[in-house]
Amino acid sequence: MNKSNGSSVVLESKSEISSMPFSKKSNNFSMGLKSIVLKSFAFLALLALVTSASAQCILTFPANPGSIPAAGSTIYFTDCDRNNTEVVSWTAPTVTSSGTCISPNVSLTGGPANGSSVAPGNYVVTYTAQAFDNSNSTFVVITYTFNVSVQAANPSAGGITNAQTICNGSTPGTIASGADGTQGSGSGVISGLTYEWQSSLDNSTFNTIVGATSSTYTPGALTQTTYYRRRTVVNFANTTCPSGITSDWTPSLTITVLAIPSAGAIGSDQIFCTEVGDPAAFTNVTSGTGMGGALAYAWYLSTDLGVNYTTIPGVTTSTYDAPAISNTTFYARATTLTIPSTLEVCYSPYTAPVKVGDWSNPVITCQSNMSVASNNSSCEFVISDNSYDISATDPETSCVLTYDYDVTGASTSSNLTTLNGLTLNAGVNTITVTVTDQAGNNATCTYNITVEKPVVASQTPVVCSDDVVGVNFGSSTSSSAAVSYNITNISFGSLTASAGTPATGTALAANVIADDAWTNITSASVNVVYTVVPVSASGCVGDAFTVTVTVNPVAIASAGIDATICAGSTYTL
Repeated sequence: MNKSNGSSVVLESKSEISSMPFSKKSNNFSMGLKSIVLKSFAFLALLALVTSASAQCILTFPANPGSIPAAGSTIYFTDCDRNNTEVVSWTAPTVTSSGTCISPNVSLTGGPANGSSVAPGNYVVTYTAQAFDNSNSTFVVITYTFNVSVQAANPSAGGITNAQTICNGSTPGTIASGADGTQGSGSGVISGLTYEWQSSLDNSTFNTIVGATSSTYTPGALTQTTYYRRRTVVNFANTTCPSGITSDWTPSLTITVLAIPSAGAIGSDQIFCTEVGDPAAFTNVTSGTGMGGALAYAWYLSTDLGVNYTTIPGVTTSTYDAPAISNTTFYARATTLTIPSTLEVCYSPYTAPVKVGDWSNPVITCQSNMSVASNNSSCEFVISDNSYDISATDPETSCVLTYDYDVTGASTSSNLTTLNGLTLNAGVNTITVTVTDQAGNNATCTYNITVEKPVVASQTPVVCSDDVVGVNFGSSTSSSAAVSYNITNISFGSLTASAGTPATGTALAANVIADDAWTNITSASVNVVYTVVPVSASGCVGDAFTVTVTVNPVAIASAGIDATICAGSTYTL
């Protein structure tokens, strides 16, 4: 009979009795033996009847295997290192038993061993569990089966094409896939077939190009000859090798970058102050050089002092005879190299330019800011020579310069060719001068001429009643010296003059009030205020200042009333 949880087989035990030969003389013995055998069968029948009523042996594999491969499932392994063998491993299933099982056990009965190294392919792994069923003296057998797939790939690299020769700094065309890579021989379903690209400057040390995973690759602009190679990368849908399974590298492909041609040199600058004229032909001082193609030349001109250049069409020789110009023009030449395979033209840098016309601004030596004393009674400053003008030179020394002075501030004037003869008012005068050459190039500078009156600071002496003032008027702190003083007012309140001759007046000396004295009969301080204006040698009257004399009253002391004391005593006043 069959009893199992899964696939099982029950093997029934049978007793076999061998026939034994005997003679008629041993008949009694035979009869006795038959009696014993009959009794034995009767005992076994009775035993089977008793035990059949008890539980039978039941074996079970896990219903929820966890890390154990599920029954009927497939687990995958990949030969990542392409050595045609791979270690396979899993958690083996265990068996549980119930009923009258004796010595249940599990054994691998089909497929590769757990932890063994196997060649790529598909395998069926079978575990068999068995136990002796004591209830009926039979063996109970069940099986547990799953699949093992060892995947493999032997990718081909394919090939790349489109080696090129380019100019320095150019962007090459796309490196094409002459033949795409393949999975090659192997087993398993791949999830993706990609590529890895590398580049090298010496065809020896290669570096991976991050992000380049397609069958083609377009480099950026190159300044050195560069080598490229590609390999195929295979990954499987069910398991992934850390870096995929890679093919060998394709042979390297070369992008040759030609050296920049040299420009050579041309000559020479030509000065036209009016910017109008026909320049002499420009000569070839040094020829350009370069290797890898045919050499020629290209010529350029600029009318904005070399900021922007435009090509002169049709001129490919080493020399050039330019037509007449109407403004300053810069000329430059480049060497060209044409690559035979692509007809791409490589250009050298420009030569140092040849300049024709007047291309430089005048150079000004500007004046520094200055202060001057007024030199007339109106407190003005009359310029009587050229010492207050600026000086300027032109780099193209044969060109004529013109000057334009504009004055703003305390005075206003414009379109002056010199400051000589100009009258400047007192205060700050800002001079702006523009120097222009014949070609219209110009330069500008600005400086200040400050015309000053005499300036004297106010004074505040303090004296006692009837003491002389004892001060002289201060000196001018500006560039205009005070040579005399005018007292325009004296304010003295309740005071009376007790010395000197306090009075207003003009053309006075600095010590005119030094001997003045004032009597203060009040009990408080009283001020005497002199209002004074300084006068320069040219008669320029400066702004007024004051001398404020504080006159304190006479001090009065009281010793107290008369007193009488004994000899030897003290008395406090």
